Amino acid sequence: MPEGDTLHRTALRLRPLLAGRLVRALDLPRRGERVTSVIGKRVESVEARGKNLLISFDDGLVLHTHMKMNGVWRGYGPGERVPGVSGNVVVVLEVDGAIAMCWSAPIVRLIRASDVDRDPHLAGLGPDPIATSFDPDEAMRRLRALDHAPLGVALMDQRAIAGIGNVWKSELLFEHRLDPFAPVARFGDDELRALLATAERRMRGGFARGTRPQRVYGRQGEPCPRCAHAITMERQGDMRRSTYWCARCQPPRVEAPA
Repeated sequence: MPEGDTLHRTALRLRPLLAGRLVRALDLPRRGERVTSVIGKRVESVEARGKNLLISFDDGLVLHTHMKMNGVWRGYGPGERVPGVSGNVVVVLEVDGAIAMCWSAPIVRLIRASDVDRDPHLAGLGPDPIATSFDPDEAMRRLRALDHAPLGVALMDQRAIAGIGNVWKSELLFEHRLDPFAPVARFGDDELRALLATAERRMRGGFARGTRPQRVYGRQGEPCPRCAHAITMERQGDMRRSTYWCARCQPPRVEAPA
């Protein structure tokens, strides 16, 4: 399941294959479209923003993809076997000496670089814990703007913090013994700041190692690694996203701390 750390690793893998190289072809197979305007242009950068991947060209265009639940990018250098174009392939980008392909991303579009900072999909993104520019004070301010939302829902609101998905939400709240279903208003500033600091540390560590903790995520019915109580799964929010937690280690938060 792609989350912020996945996208940052994807950018890290694709950058040496694409950045600085001339474009030979850009195809969007599901649309039956070849983007001829970027042929002969150079890839300027490959970067992740939360769960979004942005590939910028030197003509001022940016290829924006969002992975949602199942999207994935792969890059292929000289001598590597390139798979055929199946029905799930949404992007094929060929540059001198390499090919990058994207499968199953539901959002694929070209935008102007000058529009990125006011684009409705991108401009409202909150601070990204993996980015060197991460601002915990701004993340805190945005979380507090969602005081009435359940904490588990607020953590996944990309307007508050970019890049946290089901896995990191469940694992971070378990680590801090916080109730996912209580509104943000019931948690103190010290608790939320500690949670954000852990998100920054853990997600950067996961990005560097290529792994994520899964102490509770995906372990419904299994014993809690701390107390042996059965782990529970429940769906939250309008999107009915899965939250895994231990009801004993993360008891209901019925009131704000004194």
